[in-house]
Amino acid sequence: MKNIVLKEDLLRKIKGVINDHENNENELLSILLETQAIIPHQYIPKEVADYISEELEISLSKIYDVITFYSALSDKPRGKYIIQLCNSTVCKVNKYDRLKENLEDQLGIAVGETTKDGMFTLMYTPCFGACDISPAFRIDENVFGNLTEKKVKDIIQNYKIHNLKDVLSIEHSERTGS
Repeated sequence: MKNIVLKEDLLRKIKGVINDHENNENELLSILLETQAIIPHQYIPKEVADYISEELEISLSKIYDVITFYSALSDKPRGKYIIQLCNSTVCKVNKYDRLKENLEDQLGIAVGETTKDGMFTLMYTPCFGACDISPAFRIDENVFGNLTEKKVKDIIQNYKIHNLKDVLSIEHSERTGS
């Protein structure tokens, strides 16, 4: 067994995630997603991958096969908010390029990068089921669609100055008119 150094509270949380999935290697994707969600900067550090590998008794290469295959997973630190830009065919037809350029300009980064303040990471993702409101992006689990330059600017600004709850309240009131 390797000597893996993780903070005790994080180790306990990861062990809890693994136990919740009954140490079942067939649950690897779920284990990695849940583990990543509890780690600051939303990624799987090597020490964590080593620990999961040992706990599930599977090879480290299998862990990295899953991490590198799924865009929702990362082995590199990411921002507090992950902006997933849909690059499906429907979004491409619906002015996706303008949305991409708008996001890159407002954030000062290119797709695949994280802002200097560590707040946002911009990345591509395949379709997440928002074709009816494309072009669209998702910030964490929240989908924003029918995007205009002004709407994108407002969403980014709201994330910068408010917490997520406030942003969702603003979005809800805009949709319902209340």
